Amino acid sequence: FLLYSLSICFLYSQNDSILFEKSIENYNSGKYKKAYNLINQAIEKNNSTADYYIMKGKILYELNEDLGEFFSLLTKAVNTEPSSPKPLIKRAYYYEQITKFPEAILDYNDALKLAKHDSTFVQIYINRGGLYSKIQKPQLGYEDLIKAYKIDSTNLGVLNNLAICLDELGKKNESFDVLKKIVKIDPLFVPGWVNLGFQASLRAKYSEALTYLNKADSLEPNAAFTLNNRGYVKLKLKDIKGALIDINKSIELDETNSYAYRNKALVYIEKKELNIACENLYLAKRKGFSLYFGEEVNNLIKNNCLK
Repeated sequence: FLLYSLSICFLYSQNDSILFEKSIENYNSGKYKKAYNLINQAIEKNNSTADYYIMKGKILYELNEDLGEFFSLLTKAVNTEPSSPKPLIKRAYYYEQITKFPEAILDYNDALKLAKHDSTFVQIYINRGGLYSKIQKPQLGYEDLIKAYKIDSTNLGVLNNLAICLDELGKKNESFDVLKKIVKIDPLFVPGWVNLGFQASLRAKYSEALTYLNKADSLEPNAAFTLNNRGYVKLKLKDIKGALIDINKSIELDETNSYAYRNKALVYIEKKELNIACENLYLAKRKGFSLYFGEEVNNLIKNNCLK
């Protein structure tokens, strides 16, 4: 019995997939050095699994913030499983996060050539469609999302991104209808309620927008995106104090969102405190507002800060 037990423990310790899972657990707990040792052990036992190199890259980035090394390991993952679309999708996602959009699109294109299953096609069309929307090419995004919709018409990710593209194409009513379909399919889907609130605010239906955003906040309290949008709506409803509370909390939760600084600037423009407004407009500009949302911030700077 004792020998049998020792044998089982020995085999258990050699399983690379278990080492991988333990590495993920330690990574998620912030124990990056231990996670790094575990993923190296997993790779020593099995050097032909792309996910292991992706995990190693994520850990190393947390340890030394070296993007070059991170992307080198992502490329190693791609080359390790050259017939799989999954590593390409992962690398495309991370390219997108550092605004290397052409590289991301190339990876999504290559992943499509390798895809075999409907779920993979849907994932790529969602991701690439969302990226096209982000870089202000909503027609291309719409075409991708329609392809995904034809495969899976109840996929919430497809419907959510489709609603965004329809809005950007000026098809406001169609976008609103898609968002209502989303929350009917899944009343607990927070982005659906947030985007309904955003759409209602674009129509200047601010009380209706506030209802939708309060619903989102009740389902997922203190989400940065919800608070930012609700802050803008409160501004339009002349609740200046409430607007600042929501927008400041949103920035506290996510300092990278350029739109939140734009909204904060609008509050201070309303308060006629232009020095603070301009500080936030310049912050919005530095954080990439124009890249994603157009020239509004530049125009606000011109009209309020360069006199």
